[in-house]
Amino acid sequence: MNIHKRKFISIILFIIISVTIVYGIVTQNARANTIVEYEAQIETNNNQINVLEEIKSQLHITAELLRNNDYINNGLTDMLSQKWHECNDYQNSKNNENVELQTKIAELKKQQGKKRFVGNFKITHYCPCTTCNGSWGSKTALGTTMTPHRTIAVDPRVIPLGSRVEINGQIYIAEDTGGAIKGNRIDMCVSSHAEAYRRGVLHNVPVYIVK
Repeated sequence: MNIHKRKFISIILFIIISVTIVYGIVTQNARANTIVEYEAQIETNNNQINVLEEIKSQLHITAELLRNNDYINNGLTDMLSQKWHECNDYQNSKNNENVELQTKIAELKKQQGKKRFVGNFKITHYCPCTTCNGSWGSKTALGTTMTPHRTIAVDPRVIPLGSRVEINGQIYIAEDTGGAIKGNRIDMCVSSHAEAYRRGVLHNVPVYIVK
């Protein structure tokens, strides 16, 4: 194998490894709920799209070098083509995701004009277990079933039961009450006691009632 062929194969291996690394990055999306998080995800997606475009360019250049140097290998050519199309598909998926994120941003901005600031609250967490909820089980003060990441317990003198409440960009329903839930305090339903313990206590969290 001459030096040119070795150089080409080294370049191809580098590109394949790069595509694999980028694929791993692309498929790991952070969970976003707020406008700031959505905008950060869009920026991340755009950076990934730019990296993928550079890799596509390198794949094209490598294919041209192989052809210009009369290095014909159908398997290698097919591999280069496959990686180019993979990059292109990843780019398209990121572009589509950005369109969805922009739509969510627009929806949140629209909602901001339809909500009332209630105040800054202390947020705790609970679950349907007997440690958190005693003998009440999974039933709420409204008679509904506690639903993780939807149900919150409130002081109805501050937040009326049945209200749609926005906390950190996510909408919850004020379905429950509690003996210790007085004033500017909210107890947020989660999936398990371990999760409630892990999430702990949050302080000075802005809370809105969504009309």
